[in-house]
Amino acid sequence: LWGAEILLAADVVYDVPGAEKLAALVDALLHQGSAQAMYLAVEKRVYFSAVTLRAEVTAYPQFIEDCVARGLKVDQVDLLGVPVYF
Repeated sequence: LWGAEILLAADVVYDVPGAEKLAALVDALLHQGSAQAMYLAVEKRVYFSAVTLRAEVTAYPQFIEDCVARGLKVDQVDLLGVPVYF
């Protein structure tokens, strides 16, 4: 993993504590390892909060905030231009 040039991940952001740990790992791999970029496919998980009585999305925004706070460049890729054949 430390020798990888490109990091690929999908469906790995589930909760806030995990998102924080993932951001720390990505930061370490990009700054201390050989990786030059990470591509992450993510579904924005919506759950119903018993506390606020609303639908909420917390883990994905937390991951993005943690990455930005660590000085990582975050770009979203628009997939509407990617051909779909199924």
